[in-house]
Amino acid sequence: MEVMNIDTLTELATEVLTSPDKAVRDRAAARLRFMSCYDHWEKVKSLLPLCQSNYLRFIVCKAMHFIVSNELGPQERKDIQLYVLDYLTMMRESGEELPLYVKNELYSIYASALYVNWRLLALSVEQDSERIGMSIVEELSSRFPVSDVLECILEVLTYFAHQESRDGLQKLRLPFVGGVLPSLFSFSVSQISSCPKGALEICCTILEIMSTRSPEELITVKNNTDESIFLEKSTGWFPALSLAVEGCGRVLLEDPTLELSGQCARFLRMASSVICVDTEWLRSRNNLSDSFLELSTSLLSLFKSSGLPQLLQLGCALLVNVFDRDEGRVSIYLLNRPYLIEQWAEAVIGVLEKWEDGEGELRQELMHLFFLFGDRVIPRVAGVEGADTREMPIMRSIMQVPRCYFDNVVAKAHLSEDSYEIRSDLGIMLHNEKTLLPIAEMLFCEKIDIYGIVAQRLQSTIEQYEMCVRIRETGDSDGMGDLLLSLAVDVQSVCPALTALDAPLFLMHVCLSRLSVIISTVAIAVLNNTAHQSDELVGVLARFARELLSVDDALTSALLSSLSLVDVEGDDSQSCSMTGGGKVHLGVLRALFFFCVCLYESFSEASTEFYEIMINLLCYVYLHHSEKACLTHDANLLLNRVLMQGVCGFFLSSDKMFSILIAMKEERIELLRINSDKLTDEGRKARSRMLSALTSFAECRHYAGFPTLDIISCIVTRSLDVDHLTADPHSVFYDLSAVVDGINQVESLYCFLDALLKRTQELEDLLRALPSNAPSLLRLCAKLCNLATRLFVEDNKCETRWGLVGFAFLAAHGVMNTVGSSSSNRKEPIEEIPPGMVSENYVYDIADIIYCMISGQWCNLGVALFYSKEFIFYTEVFSRFFFPYRLN
Repeated sequence: MEVMNIDTLTELATEVLTSPDKAVRDRAAARLRFMSCYDHWEKVKSLLPLCQSNYLRFIVCKAMHFIVSNELGPQERKDIQLYVLDYLTMMRESGEELPLYVKNELYSIYASALYVNWRLLALSVEQDSERIGMSIVEELSSRFPVSDVLECILEVLTYFAHQESRDGLQKLRLPFVGGVLPSLFSFSVSQISSCPKGALEICCTILEIMSTRSPEELITVKNNTDESIFLEKSTGWFPALSLAVEGCGRVLLEDPTLELSGQCARFLRMASSVICVDTEWLRSRNNLSDSFLELSTSLLSLFKSSGLPQLLQLGCALLVNVFDRDEGRVSIYLLNRPYLIEQWAEAVIGVLEKWEDGEGELRQELMHLFFLFGDRVIPRVAGVEGADTREMPIMRSIMQVPRCYFDNVVAKAHLSEDSYEIRSDLGIMLHNEKTLLPIAEMLFCEKIDIYGIVAQRLQSTIEQYEMCVRIRETGDSDGMGDLLLSLAVDVQSVCPALTALDAPLFLMHVCLSRLSVIISTVAIAVLNNTAHQSDELVGVLARFARELLSVDDALTSALLSSLSLVDVEGDDSQSCSMTGGGKVHLGVLRALFFFCVCLYESFSEASTEFYEIMINLLCYVYLHHSEKACLTHDANLLLNRVLMQGVCGFFLSSDKMFSILIAMKEERIELLRINSDKLTDEGRKARSRMLSALTSFAECRHYAGFPTLDIISCIVTRSLDVDHLTADPHSVFYDLSAVVDGINQVESLYCFLDALLKRTQELEDLLRALPSNAPSLLRLCAKLCNLATRLFVEDNKCETRWGLVGFAFLAAHGVMNTVGSSSSNRKEPIEEIPPGMVSENYVYDIADIIYCMISGQWCNLGVALFYSKEFIFYTEVFSRFFFPYRLN
C-alpha cells in the first residue's frame, strides 16, 4: 500500500468527486481503492475522525460501507453501529454541521450493519426481531434530537426495504412488515406535531413500501384512482393511522397554501387506499371511512371558497378510494345528504367549463367519481323510492357532468393537431384518446343515459358532414349559415384568414374531427365493456364507415380531404382552396382503424359488412397514403390481427385485397419506393412490418386457393436486380428480412430461397464492391437459418437446402473480411484479436447460424464442413469473440 498523508488523501478525494477529466478521476480512484480492503479496516476507521474535508469523509464512508456490507462479523457490525453514532455525536457536540450527503452515507453504514444482523436473527429465530423497530428509535433518541432521528430512520427504512425486496424471503418479509414498519410508523406519527415534515415523509415512505407488497390483481378496466395498500395486521397500525389522518386533515383545512399541505395530501391519498386483512380491521375501518367522507366534504366546501384545484382533486380521490373499498358506507352517507351530489356537480361543471390545459388528470378523476354516483348510488335511491333512475332530480344533476364533458371534448376536437403517435399494440389508446375514457366508461352503463347523447350527436354530426360535402360540391353559400349555426363554430373568430372557398373544407375538418372523437369513444367502450354487434350506435358507425370508404378511391380522397388550422396557418390560403385539395384527415382514419380493431377484439364473429369496412380501409391506406407512417402502422396492426385469428373466405378472396398485391408487384405503393436514407425510423418500421404483414396475407391467400402473382419470388428477384441492389443495398436486405419475418409455411420459404440463390453471384459481387453491407446480409442469413430449422424436415438430397448452407458460408465470409480476419489474410494469432473490434450483433448472428446448422434437420454440418474448411476457421474465431459477450 502506498503511504499517503491526510493532505494527499484529501487531494485525491477531491479529484475523484470534482475533476471533469475522467482520466484524473480514474487515477485518483485507483490510488484510493486500498480503503475498501479489509486488511486496512482499522486504519480507515481511525482516519474518519481526522478528516477535515467533506469529500474525504464521503470517500472514507463509502469504503467503510463496502466493508460493512461484505466483510464484517456480527460483533464487528454491532461495534460499527456504535462507532457511527459516536462519530455523529462528536460532530454535533463540536458544532460542525455535516452536509447531507455525508450524513446519509453514515446512516447507510449504520443501516447496513443493522440489517445484516437483523436478517440473521430473523432467519435463525433466536430473538424476537419485531422488537427491532422500537430499539432503533430508543437508541437514536437517546443521542440525537428528533430531526436527526427522523433523518436516520428514513435512511434505515429505505435501506431495509431495498434489501428485503432483493432478498425476497417470506421469513424476512413477515417480521419486517409486521414488526419493524408499524413501530416506526407509530413513532413517526407521534412526532408530526414537533417535526411535521420529516415525520410525514417517513409515514408516506412506509405506506409506499407497503404498496409495493400488494398482491397482484387481475387486469381490469375499472378506473380506480389509487391501488390498494394491504396491511398485514391492523393492531400495529391503529390508532396511529387514524391520528395521522386527523392531523393531516386539520393542517389542510386550516391553511391549504402551506408547503406542508402537499405532504399532507400525499399521505391522505395513500391512507384512504389502505386495506387490512384481519377481523379487527372492520371496527377501525368504519371510523376511518367516516373521517375521509367528512374530510372530502370539507375539502369541497373549501374549494368553492378558495378555488384551489388541488383541494377538489384530493377530495375526489378520497371519496373514490373509500367508494371502491367501502361502497355501502359511502352510498348511505350520500343517500342521507343528496345535496352533496348537487354541490359536486356544480363544482365539477365549473372545472369543465374552464377546461384548463394542465387539469386533464383532474377531469378524468372527477368523471370517474360521477360514474360511481350514477352506477352505484342512484340504484340504491331508486330501490328506496321505486322510481325510474333517469327521471329523478338527482340523476339530472349527475347527467349534467358527462354532458358538459362530452360537449367540450367534441367542441374542441378540431383545435388539436392530428396525432402522429405510433400505436404500440392493438387496443392501446393514444395519448389524445385517453381523454375519451370517462365517456367510454359511462357509455354502456344503463343507469347513466349518456348513450342517447352520444348517439344523437353522432347522427347530427354525420348529417352536418353530408351538408358540408353538398356545399363543397355545389358551391351553394345559402346553406352555409345554417351549417355554421348547427356546428356552433364562428369561422372568422377561429381563423380570420380563411377564404370563402376554403370555409367548407375547414368545416369538413371540424366534422371529421368530431366524428373521430365519437368513433374512438365508442371503440374504447366496446373494448372495455360488453356491447352487442346489433347495438344501434355500432351500427350507425359501421354504416358511416362503409359509405365513406366503399366508393372509388378518388372520391374517398375527396370526401376525406380537409383543412385544419395548422394547414391554414402554415400555408398560403390561396394554395389550399377547395379545388387545390386539402390534406387527408388522419384523425378519422386512425379512429376507424381503432374502431375496427376494438370491434374485432370484442366480437367473436365479424360480419361480411364488417370485413368490407376493414378491406376498404386497408386498401385506401396501403395504396394511397402508405407514406404516412402512423396510418401504415395502424393498417399493419389490423391486418396482422385478422391473419392471426383466422380469416373468412370473403377476406382472402377479396379483389380489393388482391389489388394491394398487384400494386406491390407494379411498384405503386409509395412507401416501398422511398430510398432508405429518406425514411424516418418510424417510416422504416412501418415499411418493414407492412412487407411482413402482406407476405403473410399472400401466403394465406395462396393456401386458400387464390392467386398471389407469385409475389414472394417477385419481391426477391426484383430486390436483387443489379440496379436495385447497387442503388440501395441496405434497404434491399432490410426489406428481404421483413419478408422472411412474414413467412410461416415451408412452400413460401422454398420460393424465397429459390429466388435468392439464383442471385448468389450478384451478392458476391456486391460484397466485394461494398463490404460494409455484409452485416445486413448476415442478419438475413440468420433469419433464414432460424426459419429453415423451424419449417424444414430432414431431406439431405434437397439442393435448395444445400444452397442455404452455401449462402451461410458466403455471409460469414463477407463479415470476416470486414473485420480483416479471413483465413487467407491472417497475420496474427486469433488470441490477439481484441473482442471489441467485432459488433456483438455479428457474433450473435453467427452463433444463430451455427446453432441452426447443428440442431436443424435441414443441414448435415459434418458434410458441410468437409467441403468448406474455412468455415471451421470462422467458427473458431467467432467462438472466441462470443466469449466476452456471454460473460456480459
